[in-house]
Amino acid sequence: MHLGYISPSSIFNKELYMDHRFTLSDFVNFYVLLLAVPVFFIISNYLFLRKPVEWSVCYQYLKRIIKLAIFWPVLLMFDYQGWQILAWLPRSGVDLIWFILSGGNTIYYFFVSLIGLTIITHFSKSIRTRYIAIFFILTTLLVSTLPLISMTTGMYILTIFWNPLNFLPYPFAALLVSRLIDLKLNKQKQIYLMIGWFLLCFLTMIIDWVVYIDAGFFEVSPFAIPAYTRSSLIFISMAVLYFSIKIRPKFNRIIDFMSRYSLGLYCLHIFFVPLGITLSKRNIIMSLPITLSLSYLAAIIWSKVAIIWPHFLRLSQRAFKSLPRSS
Repeated sequence: MHLGYISPSSIFNKELYMDHRFTLSDFVNFYVLLLAVPVFFIISNYLFLRKPVEWSVCYQYLKRIIKLAIFWPVLLMFDYQGWQILAWLPRSGVDLIWFILSGGNTIYYFFVSLIGLTIITHFSKSIRTRYIAIFFILTTLLVSTLPLISMTTGMYILTIFWNPLNFLPYPFAALLVSRLIDLKLNKQKQIYLMIGWFLLCFLTMIIDWVVYIDAGFFEVSPFAIPAYTRSSLIFISMAVLYFSIKIRPKFNRIIDFMSRYSLGLYCLHIFFVPLGITLSKRNIIMSLPITLSLSYLAAIIWSKVAIIWPHFLRLSQRAFKSLPRSS
């Protein structure tokens, strides 16, 4: 997605989007690539649900996310802007709010939204399933109506990719999937569930392309359709989570490696995207492996440095203390 999408169709073109017809590349771009962030959120919330319910656990988890939400945007902005970043900082209260929510207008808005979603997940753990379902329906309806409100009022910022409202349903979606898994349905009920889920996903995908196409969305995205403000992504991500748990793929070294460095890949890949595009001459088939290889290499080095660095600091402190001091 950050490398430029797969064979962008006319939906990416302001002059041609009205003549657009749904293509295979649209399916890949809008229901595979753009599914990444929703899947990140629902998996993160699901895994958090498996932790103990004490606030102390949630607090430690939040502290880690907050550190990530501060460190990486600052590093990326400095990498792009240099010392000019000081002139780019917000000047008003409203600008400051947008600046924080968007993670400094970087891909790290994910961490900012995850802070709020984690808090919602923590305090929703003990709520009855019927109320979780109600909250899920209400938040999903909100996501579904935001594009319509934008098209009516011209406030297309409501559908911008970093808007936290896009992701409100995911804590409740994770809770519903978790409790559905605990039901241990028989094979027949699982088949009915699969059929119903497929129909729901298919119906909401149709709504995307019949209802949400509008030139105004070019103000906040590179195409004439909302990026994440679509209920289809919510239902598809729920299906991905549920069926991936039920399938239980065999654990192997590749999965182990990707799991160990998944956070590193997410945080570091954006630094190598320009280099991958340049070296491949904008050929995505070549730029993808280049960017992945450099990102994984950097993640491995970063992890080794993170292990060694505290020991280096302790040794430095000991060496400093052992030096003779002048009067």
